[in-house]
Amino acid sequence: MTANTTAIIPENCKDTLTINSGNTWITLAGDNTSNSKTLAIAHKVNTITETAKDDTNLDGVGNFTVQDITKDNAGHITAIQAHKYTLPYAWRNIKVNAASTESAGTTGESAAVTLEAETYNDTTTFIPGNRWITLSASASNDSITFGHASAGTAVSTVIDSNQTPAFNATFNIPTIGIDNLGHVTTLSTKTVTIPNITLTNGTGDLVTGLTYSNGAFTENKANVGTLAITGYSIASTASALAATDTLNVALGKLEKKID
Repeated sequence: MTANTTAIIPENCKDTLTINSGNTWITLAGDNTSNSKTLAIAHKVNTITETAKDDTNLDGVGNFTVQDITKDNAGHITAIQAHKYTLPYAWRNIKVNAASTESAGTTGESAAVTLEAETYNDTTTFIPGNRWITLSASASNDSITFGHASAGTAVSTVIDSNQTPAFNATFNIPTIGIDNLGHVTTLSTKTVTIPNITLTNGTGDLVTGLTYSNGAFTENKANVGTLAITGYSIASTASALAATDTLNVALGKLEKKID
């Protein structure tokens, strides 16, 4: 209802003025008893039932309630309704397992894997796959540190000078021990001995053969006069000897010339 300043003028000495409530929120109450004659104008009281709510601790719960308020077009509260809100699933705890004693290798995922929370305060766990992976967690700064465990040896074996091996002498080489995942576990030095070489000379003018057995060479010799003319044949035509002729060819030419 819109207010206005219209003047109300009586039309006779005993005219009647009627006072009405402009809307549902205004109440009129007249008292016509003797010596009172009053008219009470008041705002209508609309009683609303409101239930007190305790403080809601969202730690570990999946939902909480908020009061929704309904009002009319004059700004009056007409109803209060409890409205429940449900929280999405989420991670609350991150767990870091103790060190592993497993020595076998592990196989990673062939494709990306998504971890999805299944409760309102789910827990995700980090697990070292074997004993070479270390996980350390700090609750004070909310951090997780990944590391590689000490898996090798502190021994350092270095051959820091050039070596010149000789017969019947030795030289050193480093040897390395590894575990099943390729970590160096031991370092040491092995000595290699080169066998001595011997030569047994034969008797004769020409060397006809050389044999070897376990570091020992044996020379076979013969005199020229004792050698067989293997592959010899008489030349087909008589011709002069040449500097490039073999012994067999030269003898073949001589025999042909004698004939």
